[in-house]
Amino acid sequence: MSLGLHISAHYAKRSHRFSVLKDKSRNNGVVSSEVACAMAEGVKNLMQSTYAVATTGLAGPGGDEFNPQGTVWIAVSGPQGTVSHKHIMNGERKENIELFTHAAIEMLYDYIRESIGG
Repeated sequence: MSLGLHISAHYAKRSHRFSVLKDKSRNNGVVSSEVACAMAEGVKNLMQSTYAVATTGLAGPGGDEFNPQGTVWIAVSGPQGTVSHKHIMNGERKENIELFTHAAIEMLYDYIRESIGG
């Protein structure tokens, strides 16, 4: 198993690194399953890793009727494919970022555990 890390906190940097995101975000919005999955798959390929996790969301402040503050899509990509899940947290920005991180790590852990038969 190989590990890698790529962090892009700004949309323009993510779009530059992963050109597929422009089409995905134009069609589905930046905060979407499609963008999260494309990011996870892009990181997995970029880092040549076995697994990758990606998040795209609105920690706050702000949001809209479709993606209120605290919305995050998390995707995990690995040997069994790519899966995503939407979460809506109820905290302020700093707390939401922490909650997003915990949810992403838990989702990656569950994916790996399931993929090895645990």
